[in-house]
Amino acid sequence: MFCEASKIQLMVYLGHYLRFFINFELQNDLKMNLRQHQSHFILFFLLASSSVFAQTLAPPLRQYQNKAFTTGENFKFRLSYGIIPAGLGECNISSKTTTINNRPCYQITATGRTMPSYEWFFYVKDTYETFVDVDAILPHLFLRDVHEDTYKTKQRVDFDQANNFAKSNTATVSTPRFIHDIVSIFFFTRCIDYTDFKPGNYFTVPFFIDDTIFTMNVRYAGKKNVKTDLGTFRCHEFKPQLQKGRLFKEDYGMSVFVTDDENKIPILVRANLIIGSLKMVTTAYSGLKNPPTAKIK
Repeated sequence: MFCEASKIQLMVYLGHYLRFFINFELQNDLKMNLRQHQSHFILFFLLASSSVFAQTLAPPLRQYQNKAFTTGENFKFRLSYGIIPAGLGECNISSKTTTINNRPCYQITATGRTMPSYEWFFYVKDTYETFVDVDAILPHLFLRDVHEDTYKTKQRVDFDQANNFAKSNTATVSTPRFIHDIVSIFFFTRCIDYTDFKPGNYFTVPFFIDDTIFTMNVRYAGKKNVKTDLGTFRCHEFKPQLQKGRLFKEDYGMSVFVTDDENKIPILVRANLIIGSLKMVTTAYSGLKNPPTAKIK
C-alpha cells in the first residue's frame, strides 16, 4: 500500500505523463521539452471537422500503396501508468471518404481522455481529426480541439502538399516534401512494407505540430510475440528515438508493437520513464481491411 504522500506524488507524475502521451503536445515546461526534441514517437490518437483549401491542389501527388486500413476501421485503447489505469483513447476512420482539395480523403478522428476516476485531479478531453489523401496517404487538413485541465486550445492546419507549405491559425510554414501531422504519420507508417526489414534498420518521417517541423526517426527491432487481453499476436517491434534525460531513461526507451500481418494493428506501446513506466494497449478493434492472421491464439 502507498502512504498518502506517495499517492499524491504519484498523481502529480501521472498528470504530467498524461499530458505528454494522450495529447502528444506538452505544454508549459513539458511542452518546451517537446520543442527541443527532433524525434518523438507519435502513436495513436487524434482530430475533428472538414474544410477545403482556398486554392485547388495541383495534381499529381504520389501514389502510395495502402494494404493496411480502410473506411470503417476502429480501435480502442487503454493507457496505464505502472499498474494504475490512467486514460482511454479511440481512433476511428469514417465509413465514407470525404473530398478535400478535389481529392478523396479518409476522415480519421481520434480522442483521448482521462479515466473518470482521475478527472477530479487532472481533466483531459482531446479530439484530433485528420483528412488523409486516399492515394497519397498524406494529410490535407488537420484539426485539434484540446481541453486539458484549465488549458484549452483549438487549431486548424491546411497542408498544401503540392507547393510544400502548411498554414495554421497563427503561421504559414514552408515544409519538406510529404509532410505529416501527428495522426496521419501513424497511418502512413502502417503502409510501409516491413518484409525485408532487419533489426537495426530505420526510417524517418517529417511531421508538423505547433507551427514547427520535426523528424521522427524509428528503428526496427525485429519480431516478437505479444500477449494481451485480446490474445497473442506475432508482432513487429519498433523503437522511436526519444531524448534521454527529462522523461525517458534512454534514447530508444519506447517500444511500439504492430501485428505481423497486412493490418499492422497497433497492439501495444511501452515506455520506460525516469520514474515508472507507461503502457498503452489496444482493447478492441473492428472494421479491419484484412483478416487478423497475426493472431496466434
